[in-house]
Amino acid sequence: MIEAVVYRSNTGFTRRYAQMLAARAGVEAYDLNAARRAVRKGAPVAYLGWVMAGRVSGLKKACARFDVRVACAVGMSPAGGEAEAYVRRQNPMPAGRPLFCLQGGMAPERLGFPYRAMIGMMAKGLADKKERTAEEELLLTCARDGGDCVAEDNLAPVVRALFPNEKERCE
Repeated sequence: MIEAVVYRSNTGFTRRYAQMLAARAGVEAYDLNAARRAVRKGAPVAYLGWVMAGRVSGLKKACARFDVRVACAVGMSPAGGEAEAYVRRQNPMPAGRPLFCLQGGMAPERLGFPYRAMIGMMAKGLADKKERTAEEELLLTCARDGGDCVAEDNLAPVVRALFPNEKERCE
């Protein structure tokens, strides 16, 4: 169904998901830049990108070059909820193509200064709120302390979408 998994990662969480998905699909995983040389134009791929301010990094470029069958947005927020709805609105997919949201993590020490500053401002805004949702509490904790939520089980819906008739790949 796909010829490769293509991804763009900033701190390594998206790369880990891409490698897990590639292993499950029996294909190679390529960073978006390397994929431009290694994967033929128009090839069917799964694309994974890290999320910043609701945008999936590299998704537009991947859709312009490849036949993106499924896409995954990897960010700090857990799947579902307001954050996922916002990401879906900001990253429209071609008709019938799913966009999944996967919780990755936060590694402040691996971020460049501009991103660290943005995360710091977000954390300050959350910390100043008198009442926070459970999702906001989680974001605040991740922004302050970091965290790793990458888990192969999180890929189950993606695998089911790629291989709807192959139950054994989903277990």
